[in-house]
Amino acid sequence: MQSRWMGPRDLVGRFGWPPIRRIGVVSLTLLFVAGCGAPSAATSHAAPSLPVAHPGAPRQLVPRPLSGQALSVLQMGTESWLAVKTPHGIVVTTAQGQRGTESTVPSAATCSAAGALHAARSTPMVMGCTQVWLRHDYRWVPTKLPTFLVGRHDLTIEGAQWWLLGFGSGASGGESVNLWHSPNAGGTWDLVAGSGNGLTSRPPGSLPYYGDKTGLAVSPAQDLWLTGITAGEGMVWLYRAAPGGKTWTAVSLVVPKAWAGAQLASYPPVWASAHQGYLPVTVDGTQFTGLAVYAASESKTPWTLAAVLPDPAVLTSSLSLAVAASGSLWIAIGRNLWASSDGGHDWRVTWRLTSGWTFSGISFSGRNNGVLLATHRQGTTFDYAAWQTANGGRTWTDRG
Repeated sequence: MQSRWMGPRDLVGRFGWPPIRRIGVVSLTLLFVAGCGAPSAATSHAAPSLPVAHPGAPRQLVPRPLSGQALSVLQMGTESWLAVKTPHGIVVTTAQGQRGTESTVPSAATCSAAGALHAARSTPMVMGCTQVWLRHDYRWVPTKLPTFLVGRHDLTIEGAQWWLLGFGSGASGGESVNLWHSPNAGGTWDLVAGSGNGLTSRPPGSLPYYGDKTGLAVSPAQDLWLTGITAGEGMVWLYRAAPGGKTWTAVSLVVPKAWAGAQLASYPPVWASAHQGYLPVTVDGTQFTGLAVYAASESKTPWTLAAVLPDPAVLTSSLSLAVAASGSLWIAIGRNLWASSDGGHDWRVTWRLTSGWTFSGISFSGRNNGVLLATHRQGTTFDYAAWQTANGGRTWTDRG
């Protein structure tokens, strides 16, 4: 069956943005508001509801919108994978070059984790609410999880080592947070740590029960990172555990004074290598609203603030951070696609979507091959569009 990534439609205009420097938060905000170096309005022959092209792509083609709720994308080598929610289940499209096929994961799951794509070794995986599906001999084979999945970042994978953040109830009532581990790719699971439920004393070093958890990540060194949200406290919610995940300690990050009283939400770090990681943090404050990127040169070294990006979409949109290669970073959030080529210090908007469209995800495999996803919602109706790049994001094209 042919892929539903359709052919080209309209040539569109282009515009350019200057790099965003790592400067003071207040100055950065004023620079953005004042429009210093802001581009002139882009000219476009595309329909008003369609995305527009990014600079440096004079022959950028926009695919026509397709029906379905776009969920996530995954780039594995030269293969692009796309998950879309339909009335029949989750439709997964795989594309390589001009070839594309579809298959359906028979899931009626409605949790926010459903449809998230993961790379399980060299095999793609689709997440559900109580199970995951792995691609095997052109079939989707389910693997049951020991707990209900709440978010797409609650499951993290490093080779055959799977880590799962789940919830349970204590003997005294109340909800607890639990950490599960599988050493054999979901074959068996062990409960390795818990939070208690706030009604009983919490053992030293165990998982914290307070704070809204946003996800879990594992570094190449097998250190575990737990992220979350602090409401109006002006501090980053971040915990780390050594390999094994049994003992957890809080990690302090230096934040600008301008963020005092702001709500900060940290999201699982993304690792470019065993020696370089990036931690995205959204900031909702009175003096600054946007995204911060922290960097660490090793899993045990302190995180330092690399850059701040003014973007009000952090209040309404999910973000997707992808590492293409050492120093090459991408963030898709709201209508903006941000890019950095120097390890997260300097950023620029390389693509802005037209009104009504938002980015849903971005994924890279190596420096050159990547896939990008955008979605449009009108009432209960969803459309989506997807693009591929084979030159490190210099141009993005559909499969037509």
